[in-house]
Amino acid sequence: MGQAPTSCCPQPRSLPKRRATAARWIAFVLALFGTLCAPSCSSSKAPSTAAPSLTEVKKELQGVPFSEFVDTSYRLYLLRTPQTVAALGLSDEFGVRNDRLDDYSLSYEQETVSINRLILERLRGFSRDALPDEERVVFDVCEWMWSGGAARAALPASGYVLFPGERSPDVRLAEFFARDLPLDSREGVDDYIACLRQVPRQMGQLRDRIEDQMKRGILLPESALGLTLLQVDALRAASVSQTSEWLPPRNVGTNHPLFIPLRDALPRIAAFSRDDRIRMTQSVGKYVASDVMPALELLYQSVAQRMTAPSRSGIEWSEAAEGRRAYAEIVRETTGTSLSPAEIHRRAQAEMDLLRPAIAELASRLGVRSSATLPEISAATALRAESEAKSFEFLGRPEENLMARACQTLFVTCRVTPGGVGGEAGGLLFAEIVPWSCGVPDPFAGFLEGFQLYALGVATEAVQTELPALALKVRLDLYAAAAFAALDTGIHDLGWSQETAQRELAAMLEATSGATAARVLRSGKRATVVEEEVSDNVMFADVARVAGDPGSAVAVFAVWSEIIRLCDESQATAGASWSESVFHDALIGRGATPFVIAETLVRTAFRR
Repeated sequence: MGQAPTSCCPQPRSLPKRRATAARWIAFVLALFGTLCAPSCSSSKAPSTAAPSLTEVKKELQGVPFSEFVDTSYRLYLLRTPQTVAALGLSDEFGVRNDRLDDYSLSYEQETVSINRLILERLRGFSRDALPDEERVVFDVCEWMWSGGAARAALPASGYVLFPGERSPDVRLAEFFARDLPLDSREGVDDYIACLRQVPRQMGQLRDRIEDQMKRGILLPESALGLTLLQVDALRAASVSQTSEWLPPRNVGTNHPLFIPLRDALPRIAAFSRDDRIRMTQSVGKYVASDVMPALELLYQSVAQRMTAPSRSGIEWSEAAEGRRAYAEIVRETTGTSLSPAEIHRRAQAEMDLLRPAIAELASRLGVRSSATLPEISAATALRAESEAKSFEFLGRPEENLMARACQTLFVTCRVTPGGVGGEAGGLLFAEIVPWSCGVPDPFAGFLEGFQLYALGVATEAVQTELPALALKVRLDLYAAAAFAALDTGIHDLGWSQETAQRELAAMLEATSGATAARVLRSGKRATVVEEEVSDNVMFADVARVAGDPGSAVAVFAVWSEIIRLCDESQATAGASWSESVFHDALIGRGATPFVIAETLVRTAFRR
């Protein structure tokens, strides 16, 4: 028990692109598990009720056949994380409003864990052997997902409450208001305001969770704590700009980051008159100033106080939360593989040794001096790589766009089609992956991230002569993925200190630049953060982020490495009869799956 709240927050990008990406991502899930049941697709949306309770889930799953069970169980579980439903654009599909924030209370989490266990128990009540072959694959994916969630929930904790990076709940909250809530109608405005009124409750829950982890000795490393403090400081800060002439002056609530999207959207909504907009801005702005901002300030002070408390010397995943054993479970879920952290570390180091001469050779062909460091090589060839990427028509070449194929395989049976997604949709050269956050291990992200790197490598292997800069970029990306996998496992499995990790990462990436850290100034009971340059601490921020989010940097390289191993293994097994098309059909014929399941499918294909 005591699992830290998981979170979902991609890097900022334009709203239309994010909507399309989110639709693509949920398509992977829905299409693999079949279409949603009809009752969940109602277009009429009353204000949301409470999330499905354990009792309600038991009742709804009672006597449901396997063909309906997979959809129903997943939908019920996902409804317990309303911010994820909104981020993935599923409110219409589920017939709910976007008017609730996630609940981070311990009691709510405990009920969610019980639901996970119930779903796993009901799943195992079906006879796998009695299912058709295609449904057996679905069964295996579900069992991997729900059993992983149960195993993770059994740990004392599987993540810090707040941490530096885009998946932290505070960053996710900002992303939710800035990009996930549609503000194009009166209903959208009502939902936005309803969520704003729940911010104080959520901030209080996060403070309680921070305090709970503190009491149990689960302490965020000091370096990660400093970056987290800067992160929360950005959320609580009030902007000084006012872009709308009709706004009342000096209303600090209307300048807060969580209110600005609503403030700027109101003039574009025809349902509101100018007087309505002014009244709403004043009323909601006052609430933000009187309730939301103080709640964020309390969260900030709660984090700041941790900076002055005694801290542990190491930066690895806390021994109070079962340290390396828990980290191995986190890695298993993140990557979808059976690789140990030690094996990932060994492979990452070996791959960097192999890649460095290949990178130098490609760089020399592009006129880069032989003594150039990796950052210098990347900077010198970036513009040409971008140009070559634009000119490389993947879908028009014999080397079919493997990444598009992996995605479209699942799109075919999916009814979620915003943003041009569907069976006829074109592929992407560099696909975006939306992180998951519904409290269960993500069965797709690790595979997709690693497969993307593999697909780009395959596609550019044959064009090194004509497109050397693009081929070089793919190798630089692989090198960076290996370096960060080595960093993640070095910290949390080998026990690297902050200084050792900075030194190792700087050496791997041949970096010499400085970083920014946080320092806390205290006055009485209040704390204020200031930023300062730490030019002698190269890679400080990168190390701090990985220390604060165990397992976050291993999936890309680990899955890539396993695909390469599986490719070599299948060639050795099949000999002269081996076919790349058969390998790819088996690997991605059912779309993205946890790698351990994809591996079984490939081995089966080459035993026939």
